[in-house]
Amino acid sequence: SDRGELHLVLSPARSVDTHVIRVCSTTGALEYGHAPGLDVFPSQSAAVAHLRRRGVCKTVTEGCALLGCAAFGDCALALIAKKVRTAVVLPNGHEVLTVTEAQWVRCALRNPAAVLTREERANVQALADIPLENLYFYCDTFDVTRSFAHATDESIASPDGEWVWNEWLASPV
Repeated sequence: SDRGELHLVLSPARSVDTHVIRVCSTTGALEYGHAPGLDVFPSQSAAVAHLRRRGVCKTVTEGCALLGCAAFGDCALALIAKKVRTAVVLPNGHEVLTVTEAQWVRCALRNPAAVLTREERANVQALADIPLENLYFYCDTFDVTRSFAHATDESIASPDGEWVWNEWLASPV
């Protein structure tokens, strides 16, 4: 945005609405309130128009899922799935998607909590350089980290860490 804020405009692959998630320019924390007309819209164009009217939209990065976000020193990085495809449809009808195109979006933090060393900056860049295309799978409607016998609505909040490589990066909004 023009004010140094990052707004992620996401239209989930299997959803009819668009979500706007703000990355706090001070802490790098994600901000989302599930409020229609504020951060939930019927389309991407409606979401972008709302941000432009408020004067907080300079460029738009389209995406269909937020895969993770973390603050590193003086910046926050958000990992966006730009394109996905159905990898498999489970017997219960849930679709497992694979990310075919991903992008890291960087946001400068106004008051960084820490200053990164040259080595730490190199490590952050190495993380951002890891290819995820066709290697990252997720499901919007079912916990694919557990067997069918143990996957319930409650398990979504506590996935099995053995199968979640980005647990620290994908903390809840």
